[in-house]
Amino acid sequence: ETERSEMGDVILFIEDISDLISNFSRCRICHEEEAESYFEAPCSCSGTLKFAHRDCIQRWCDEKGNTICEICLQEYKPGYTTTSKPSRFIEAAVTIRWLFFQQIGYDHASAMDFGTASLLQWMVLHTPTRLGSDHLWG
Repeated sequence: ETERSEMGDVILFIEDISDLISNFSRCRICHEEEAESYFEAPCSCSGTLKFAHRDCIQRWCDEKGNTICEICLQEYKPGYTTTSKPSRFIEAAVTIRWLFFQQIGYDHASAMDFGTASLLQWMVLHTPTRLGSDHLWG
């Protein structure tokens, strides 16, 4: 059955509106709806989580620090990259050390360098990798 709509001098015939609607999907990151041709299916997720804009996935990879889908645990493809982010423990240790130096002065702090270096080394060795551990840190 054909639906008919008049818009001024333009007559629009739509054979099957379900075909028109079915070609639209929603980005799993920004939730914008567009034709499927604007999206990528970067991992093994399906259903409403299947599609996303390439720029949205890339920003998400940069934010979380890896290119692994947190839902299906597959690597995003093709060609997603990430900027490395320092561990939050290292950031905290550097901040604490800076505050400590501000309080006691650099002259008295050199004796603490060995202890601080040992603490930083321990933190790096005992911090789980970001891959698969985002639920622990963020």
